[in-house]
Parts: sequence; structure tokens; C-alpha cells
Amino acid sequence: MKEFKVKTLKLIIIFTIGFSLVLCNSSSDEKKNENKNNNGNNLEVKQNDNENAIKEAKYKKNLVGLWHATPQPVGEMSEHFIFYENGSFIFKYSDYDGEKRILDKSGQWDIIYGNLLILKVTSTTVIEGGEFVISPSSGYGWALSGGKEVKREYSTPLITIYPLSDIEIDNTVPNPVSMKIGGIEHWKLGAKPEDIVK
Repeated sequence: MKEFKVKTLKLIIIFTIGFSLVLCNSSSDEKKNENKNNNGNNLEVKQNDNENAIKEAKYKKNLVGLWHATPQPVGEMSEHFIFYENGSFIFKYSDYDGEKRILDKSGQWDIIYGNLLILKVTSTTVIEGGEFVISPSSGYGWALSGGKEVKREYSTPLITIYPLSDIEIDNTVPNPVSMKIGGIEHWKLGAKPEDIVK
């Protein structure tokens, strides 16, 4: 009976050790597979980061300048962005809108995730006071008369993000370089197709 207990105990010990080794091997194999998968994912992430960095660099070079909401301003300016090389920008609302109270907004710009334009608005110029009068010269029939221009500064920037389309070239218009900023077509005034970084 004693021998039987000893043999049984030996078998249990052998079985436990064997089972532990199998578990160790299988978890080690799982870790290897996991590492392989993670390495594959890391390569994809690095590749995407490189592609995004290349796109961002191109947009940063190509965006500098004045982008207007029509191919050719006639008389007055429609809404337009001016992007500066130092990372600042100003967006001016259309001169045709005589009723507007916000004249412009300005701040810092950057490109993120390859083709997203991030605007950090730190100030706006607004008209306070005044009155609306009939104005045949205004595109809307009315215009804001009088009032005072006031610059409002923001301690916390107002953030807006716009997707950017690919740049297109259309040689049938005076300013052939265009791009959609937030889904709205804008033309780069004074730019030539050969100026664009591809």
C-alpha cells in the first residue's frame, strides 16, 4: 500500500512537471507570435508615420501664400486665407458681405496626420456697435454702418481642423493652382504649377 502511494505521488509529480513545461512552452510560443505580430504592426506604424511626415512637409511648403475662394478676385476680395512661413495665418471674411461683424481671425497653423490643417485662433477682429442700413453696393442688400473695430485676444486658442485635398492644376483659369480647404475650393493667387512641391 505504501509503495502504491509513493508510485502515485511520483506520477503526480512527473505529470505536474510535464504539464508545467508544456504550459511554459506554449506561452513562450504565444509570446514569440505576439512579438512577431507587434513587430509587423510597428513596421506599419513607422511606415505610416514616414508617409505622413512626407505629406506634411509638402503641404507646409505648398500652403504658404494667399488662398482665395475664387480663381480671380474682381474688385474686392472674397474670403481668403494667408499662410505665413513662420506658422502664423490670417483668415479674412469676404469684402462683399457688408453685414459681417467678424472681419478676420488669426493665429498659428500646422499640418497634422498627413493632410489635416490645424488652426489655433488666438485673435479675431470684430465690429462692435453700428447699425444696419440699406446698401445697394453690398452683396446682401444691407451693410453695417458705423461701429468700432475691436481686436479680441484669446488666452486659450480656439482650435479648428480642416481636411486638405490634393493640390490640383487647371491651366484654364488665371490662377491654376487650387486645393479644397475643409471641402471648399481655394485658389493660390500668383502661384505657378512649377512652384508646387510634388
